[in-house]
Amino acid sequence: MTSWSVAVLKGSHEPLCTSIAAAALRLRSEFSSMELVNTVWAFACLRFGDKPFIAAISARALKTLQDFSTLSLTNSAWSEAALQRQDCPLCHAIAASALRPLSEIALQGHGTLAWSFAKLNLAIEPLRSALASAAIRTLSQFNSQHLVTTAWAGANFKCMDSPLWEALSASSLRTICDFSHRALSEFVWSVATLQFDHEPLLPAIAASSIRRLSEFAARDLAMSAWSVAHLLFRDGPLLDALSASALRMLTALEPRNLSNFAWSIASLKKADDPLRDALAASAIRTMTAFGSQSITMTAWAVATWKYTDGTLMNSLSAQSRSNISEFVAPEIANSAWALATLDFSHQPCLEALASQSLPRLADHVHPTLLASTVWSLAALSYTHRPWRDAIAKAALRTCAEFQVQGMANTLWSFAALEYMDQPLLSAFSAQAMPKIGLFAEQNLANTAWSVATLHYMNAPLLESIACASLRRITECYPQGLTVPLWSYATFGYIATPLRTSIASSSLKLLHEFEGQNLANTAWSDATLEVCNPPLRESFAAKSRPRLSDFESQHLANTAWSVAARQFNSEPFLSAIASASIPKITSATTQ
Repeated sequence: MTSWSVAVLKGSHEPLCTSIAAAALRLRSEFSSMELVNTVWAFACLRFGDKPFIAAISARALKTLQDFSTLSLTNSAWSEAALQRQDCPLCHAIAASALRPLSEIALQGHGTLAWSFAKLNLAIEPLRSALASAAIRTLSQFNSQHLVTTAWAGANFKCMDSPLWEALSASSLRTICDFSHRALSEFVWSVATLQFDHEPLLPAIAASSIRRLSEFAARDLAMSAWSVAHLLFRDGPLLDALSASALRMLTALEPRNLSNFAWSIASLKKADDPLRDALAASAIRTMTAFGSQSITMTAWAVATWKYTDGTLMNSLSAQSRSNISEFVAPEIANSAWALATLDFSHQPCLEALASQSLPRLADHVHPTLLASTVWSLAALSYTHRPWRDAIAKAALRTCAEFQVQGMANTLWSFAALEYMDQPLLSAFSAQAMPKIGLFAEQNLANTAWSVATLHYMNAPLLESIACASLRRITECYPQGLTVPLWSYATFGYIATPLRTSIASSSLKLLHEFEGQNLANTAWSDATLEVCNPPLRESFAAKSRPRLSDFESQHLANTAWSVAARQFNSEPFLSAIASASIPKITSATTQ
């Protein structure tokens, strides 16, 4: 009785609670079932988890569970959840005992059971299914809190029960105006967690959220922003209202909420410079409180925005080094990606990421993370041999799990790093050929460029790329035409149908070609001894006015190509000479 009174009065007095726990522990054998339940409930309300006492009371409750009323069962489940105790024998016993009289348990009790087992991450069947079925039958009697609790429990269970969610959505639409600000943010979080895209429901949540936005706490704001971003729900008025509210309460946003909000705005590609500036400034001020997740979410957002703020990036890099022991594989990959995307080569941070990554690469790492990490190293031209070698070994072990985008990016990255690994190339080639029809034109071009750059001659792979490229030739852009042509020319590999199609498509797109595209086309045709007068004449006409913009290497390649094909065009040769003289002079004076 004393413990119950203290809990009701919210009088958390540790010495008193300790004394009550000690006395109850001695007398536990004399407790009735109601007294057991009330005592544990009281300590759960006070968040006073005296382990010996709670364990002893739970053991006693397990023996007398058959005497518990329905209210005692639901209160016991709630107490276990509130104290975050996964006492599996007791929880399973409560679930079994609650299942039999479920029809006798009040609606509030259904919600309490669902919330409790979801909080404990215990999806115990058949109770979970029984609660879902009971909820569908009685949803018309649910108030807003019952609806939110049921949705939250379903989301935590990762339970995508379509009939239940359709019914929840229909009931929520009727009562959405009665939802509190906290209920709105928790409900939309539940919908987003399960990716339940219910078209009428989302606009209704957005409209109600806008009306109540002035009541939102920082947590509600961050949760709502994360949810609409996770659902890719781009409701302009809601995003504007969330952004305006965030600007007003930035100082109240804790690091986790701040990084969540930044990630959400970046995910939705909302252009709001004042908000981005304010989020960046707030992140710099509070950076020392950032944990690994907040660091990487903020870094990802900043890179997605292409927001080049040296002070912010230096702060994120320094904090990454301080917290590097907390980083897991996705956070390592995202941090490296952010640095590479912004071309921000912070050597100490990269060294720290490498040291944290190396021991983890011996375990299974998702191929997407491997591809992202090695792409980052290549984009930054960062040669860390142990890290690169470890990624190669991990990629070889998991090559069968790579998607086509990951394959192409990984091959490109190792080629850019000039890393020749014969077993890895052989394994990736074997995996790529059956899937080559799924490669986009950029993936085909990157794969061809990679094997050519590494001088890895694999005729079946080249033939597969040629056939796939031929089918996609009408989709190609200049780089997609010239890179495969250059790659095949590097090997002296004549894929006549593809070469003919590239020539035809190039004639139509020459006006879009940049200097490198033009020079590569000329070099490839000369190397393969292609005789195509219309393309050659058009090439000369398009290149001549732009030769002064060519890099030295491109000019040299163009000059060689003209000479190799004995293309005696005096105006074109004079233009090459005029463009070359300043570059030669500049090179000799440096």
